[in-house]
Amino acid sequence: MSRARRESGFTLVEVLVALAVLGSIASAALVLLVSSRDRDARATAQMRAGLAAEAILERVGLDLPLAPRSVTGRLGDGSAWSLAIAPYHEDALPEVAGQPGLLSVVVRITPRRGPPVQLATLRAAGLPP
Repeated sequence: MSRARRESGFTLVEVLVALAVLGSIASAALVLLVSSRDRDARATAQMRAGLAAEAILERVGLDLPLAPRSVTGRLGDGSAWSLAIAPYHEDALPEVAGQPGLLSVVVRITPRRGPPVQLATLRAAGLPP
């Protein structure tokens, strides 16, 4: 009778092994959860940076003059932005006097999380308003 009583429960080693297995599964699940949240936050920061860069490009020629210059600032979320406007020259194209030139417009957004986003375009300079 005493032998049947001893064999009806779990031993301490079995309980410890079960706890170790459950602990490793829980830690793996926690790592996956944290990494997915971090990826989501980075993707959101990238998307917002891209939208902000597009908005700044749209402002060029409206409230930001279309002239060679460099401007920097901060967005509401703390991201840094910079705008660089410079004359664009291509060696294969001759410059003709009196013709409008091209300006290179580059916007760079550096979000607080994730890699920077840069958008670049060319705009015609010297056209009548």
